Amino acid sequence: MGGLQFAFAIMGSFVSPYQKYKLQMQPWESYLSFLAGPICGFFVQPIVGALSDRCSLLFGRRRPYIVAGAITTALSLAFLCFSWVPGQIFTPHNPARVAVIVALIGLILLNTTINMMLAPVRSIIQDIVPQQALDKGNAYSALMLGAAFFLCNIMFFILLAVFGIRPADASFVTLLEAMGAFGAVVIVLLTIPTLIIGRESPLKQVEQVAAAKLGDDAKEPEAKRFFLIDMAITLIHMPARLKTVCLVFFLSWAGYFPVQMFTSSLFNLTEACLAIAISNLVGSLWTFPLAWLCSRFGEKWPYFCTQTLAAISTVGMVFVGPLNGAFPHSNFVTVPALIILMSFIGINTTTTNSAPFSMIGKEQSDNAGAYVGVMNAFCVLAQATVLLLSSIVSFPFGIIPFLKHSAFFTEVHNLVPLILSAMFTIAAAVCCLFLRTRSVKELMAEAQGYQDLEADETTGLLDDDM
Repeated sequence: MGGLQFAFAIMGSFVSPYQKYKLQMQPWESYLSFLAGPICGFFVQPIVGALSDRCSLLFGRRRPYIVAGAITTALSLAFLCFSWVPGQIFTPHNPARVAVIVALIGLILLNTTINMMLAPVRSIIQDIVPQQALDKGNAYSALMLGAAFFLCNIMFFILLAVFGIRPADASFVTLLEAMGAFGAVVIVLLTIPTLIIGRESPLKQVEQVAAAKLGDDAKEPEAKRFFLIDMAITLIHMPARLKTVCLVFFLSWAGYFPVQMFTSSLFNLTEACLAIAISNLVGSLWTFPLAWLCSRFGEKWPYFCTQTLAAISTVGMVFVGPLNGAFPHSNFVTVPALIILMSFIGINTTTTNSAPFSMIGKEQSDNAGAYVGVMNAFCVLAQATVLLLSSIVSFPFGIIPFLKHSAFFTEVHNLVPLILSAMFTIAAAVCCLFLRTRSVKELMAEAQGYQDLEADETTGLLDDDM
């Protein structure tokens, strides 16, 4: 997860300013280009999730896809970050002309490979972590996400501050290329511990264990279907409480995604990287109390509280910018305000990347991979929704002369993603009230009830035989 998040961090913190200042893309064009991610995720994640459920290699069900995803993600990240090079070769008088096409291809490849790796990484946690420890397992997974994002952005901040690099400078491209090469190495290195420590059982052994548990109730495996049909059937038969989780997850990601991808281009880049780094540091530290809170009280109330904080913070970010002149410059008032607001959002991001998957794992279902695939599909649909809305709303501001050259409407134009983010985050906080979750104590009591019932049935059968 750490390697994946490092790639996300580079894409979120550097690609958006790169598009804006070097490739000269309009905001609505930038939003549309990032649609590549959700579209690839919608198709790739369910396919890989379902295929990994049925993978029969001795190496395991998930790990073959994790290996393939890590290698291809590293190569795709390097391809994207070095997109300026073909522009310098083929159109040296205007490198952006070719670079924008190469960068778009790189975005598509990177998002495809990230999503190829994401589903099995999520699923392997559900496979190898005991049910009573899922809250901790998913919380530590979120810890790795935050730690990788923190490491990447604090490096950005130090390099930008020390060398005085600005997005419009020629040295910015050099920095992007260096971070792309470094990120590719990090992705591969951080995947190795998962392959060594995360030992999983082959499919045949998993099926034997499942058959032994079911006994006479064991069913023949169903015929393979087109993944969209599988996903629709999984969603239809998914427990009602998990459908509510999917809705909250959708709204949470629709609220968070604009903050993740466009904060660095909306605010001063150096200060934005510092705020993002601190946000992820705070979010990483939050994993420890989060694991305890979810185990003690269930996921509902921690999720509701952090989502409410995020809703307040995203609304605050809308006002931090125009009130303090943060587009494109900021002052001493904006910096601490941005850090505080981003820190609250970081806390909620950790909860969002942990709590929903713990709720899935507690269902004791053999379809963990399919459920995770559906959840990730909701995630990418949320990203696509907010990007498409941002592009549609921003389009008139980029082509109508009166709006394009007005200082007031320029700020409104820049604020579009944050306004949508605030709306979705508020909706997510409200929907959290409808979640139904179970604590570890409730799960243990339920398991004890099943054991008592089985003991009673066994006793009854013995009495009948006598």
